[in-house]
Amino acid sequence: MSLVTLTEPTGLDLAIDRYQKSQYNALGFSDHESYALAYMNLKNVQGKTGYIPEVFDGGNDYKDVLFNDGFEVSSFFYREPTTNHKDQVGTVRINQIFQVNLEKLFPTRSDRSNEYFNGLIERHNIYGFNDHDGFKLQKTVVNFEEVYQDFLIEYLNKYDDMQPFYVVRFEYLVRYIPGTIC
Repeated sequence: MSLVTLTEPTGLDLAIDRYQKSQYNALGFSDHESYALAYMNLKNVQGKTGYIPEVFDGGNDYKDVLFNDGFEVSSFFYREPTTNHKDQVGTVRINQIFQVNLEKLFPTRSDRSNEYFNGLIERHNIYGFNDHDGFKLQKTVVNFEEVYQDFLIEYLNKYDDMQPFYVVRFEYLVRYIPGTIC
């Protein structure tokens, strides 16, 4: 279980940090690798060029945060490239991808449990997070190609969305004050 956050988040990173910590604690999964904002780094894989989500790992190193079946749940955030500004408030669309082993996460359930999982995340955003206007759920996106639409899918295993595995993307509209610190 690991909550991977930034040491000194500001502005948008601070808004994500608050939501990530609230969500992580509320869900309470015993084996959840939760990453903050990932960068969309351009890579060449198998002769194709596209984006791979990676987090800064110190020095000049980055680590990809795509599906790792060593965890029951892994998640990461990434942003759309454009921020809108009005009245000293920034607004940007943030995506969060969850990659789940449903059988390990919910061993006593006999169904696929994907909608049950979605409901946990959706309920936390709607009822469990006390800054609704700052981090508002807009969409839940399913199906392998749609979840990973922004990334080089040749890098991925399409079986990552077949039982017992599941991938889902949540899209949020996030309002924040640029430059805000803890």
